[in-house]
Amino acid sequence: MKFLLSLLAFVIVTESCNTRRESVAGNTEKLAMEKKNFQNSSDFEIAYRASTRGVFEYTLISKDEVMLTEDRNFEKKRYYPTANDDWKILDSMVAAIDEVKFVNLEAPTSKRHYDGAAHATVTIIRGENELMTPTFDHGHPPKEIEALVNKILTIREKLTKQE
Repeated sequence: MKFLLSLLAFVIVTESCNTRRESVAGNTEKLAMEKKNFQNSSDFEIAYRASTRGVFEYTLISKDEVMLTEDRNFEKKRYYPTANDDWKILDSMVAAIDEVKFVNLEAPTSKRHYDGAAHATVTIIRGENELMTPTFDHGHPPKEIEALVNKILTIREKLTKQE
């Protein structure tokens, strides 16, 4: 009886592993297709989010407008037109991004792990496709996206001062 149960367990585990391999292979093909679609899409939005227990900042920049909020429920949003010069700079920065490296960036500091800094992410949105960085400390982005983050924060600061 033990032999039959062991054999049955072996067959089930082997089949689930094979199914997992097929699933991973299918996901790899799907990711490659999404990456191709992502690269071919010319319209995009950039979202920057920084949050901790007491702080929430969200900035969404598209070609036409910038949306700012400090409300986690997104009930109080402010909209501003996007300056053409700012958009051209962001467009060139996003065009230079290597998607594989972007989603695998390593944070240079880890203050967010003990509430020493807000958790921050950058997301590039093209239609239904999104590329998001791993979290990093607000104010201390990875070197590879430092110029992009600084540009986003400069736009936010400039618009906030206008209020």
